[in-house]
Amino acid sequence: MKHRAIKSIVLTLACVSMLATSTPVMAGDRSSHEADVVYTVTDVVIVRPVAFLAAVAGAGLYFVTLPVTAITGDSKEVGETLVLRPGRVAFSRRNK
Repeated sequence: MKHRAIKSIVLTLACVSMLATSTPVMAGDRSSHEADVVYTVTDVVIVRPVAFLAAVAGAGLYFVTLPVTAITGDSKEVGETLVLRPGRVAFSRRNK
């Protein structure tokens, strides 16, 4: 039952992201203000939560692989890729 609930949530998020990022047929009639609102809502509702979850999952994966990466000397690169990049996407503001 738990697997079914997770599958349903993932499917719902996928559908919402496809609908939120789809381009309307009459895109030329849209004002720049409306496009900014859609961009902001998509960023707040979809992109940042997914990036936060990726940073949390990356932190877990980083700690699991830390013994191996410490021996090889790649722990900084792995930490950057798995934790810091998704964290920057989730928590930093950028102007378009």
